[in-house]
Amino acid sequence: MVVPDGVAHVTLHFPAGPANGFHKNIISPAVTVTTSPVGNVVVVRVPRSGGTIGRATMTWRAANGHIIKTFNRL
Repeated sequence: MVVPDGVAHVTLHFPAGPANGFHKNIISPAVTVTTSPVGNVVVVRVPRSGGTIGRATMTWRAANGHIIKTFNRL
């Protein structure tokens, strides 16, 4: 994804949920991934299938730790 200038860190939180679309009884634990953009681009490997991606949250932070913006649904 592309982020605006001033974003120093991006945190993505994926809630616990189905491990994949075929086995609803297999639950993956919650996962939080924090990374820094390179040239305004952030690339992360999502730790599970798309079942819980829509419920994920993303937070953009400045270099001083100040929250720039939080997205509650992706």
